[in-house]
Amino acid sequence: MAIKFGQKLKGIIGTVAPMLGGALGGPLGGLAGKVIQDALGVDTDAAAMSLLQSDPDALLKLKQAEQAFEARMRELDIDEEKLHQSDRASARDLAAKSTLIPQMVLGALFITGYFTMLGLFFSESLVIPMSDAFYTLIGVMTAAVPQILAFFFGSSSGSKEKTAALANK
Repeated sequence: MAIKFGQKLKGIIGTVAPMLGGALGGPLGGLAGKVIQDALGVDTDAAAMSLLQSDPDALLKLKQAEQAFEARMRELDIDEEKLHQSDRASARDLAAKSTLIPQMVLGALFITGYFTMLGLFFSESLVIPMSDAFYTLIGVMTAAVPQILAFFFGSSSGSKEKTAALANK
């Protein structure tokens, strides 16, 4: 039986083993899930969650599984960044074949709402109760802004590669 990997479990895995956590949501999700399941020796979401919360050795096993997964990806010559780029490209192709109006409207509404919330957050005239829910909302919205910008303007991964190449010279 395969683990379904709920959001909370994905969050823990993404913190301990970022490459495996990232792979869970992408085209290599099945393979990553199998690696995690084998490493922990569990077959349910609840068992994996319980083990990760109670056994420090499970976190070490997860980290070791990530290293083995990364080595296997290099061995198979699979470039995870190329997979992510092709995923983004297919989203852009879909938009190009139809229309960008829904994406533009949603993007504009989101960015407008985000900056409105930030303005209210820093405004002294309006008092917003500072609760965990509000901080979480601001954090989630802040994390989504680069995704929206990357959709319309492209990813900065090419810039990272250029910077790394210049640093190596």
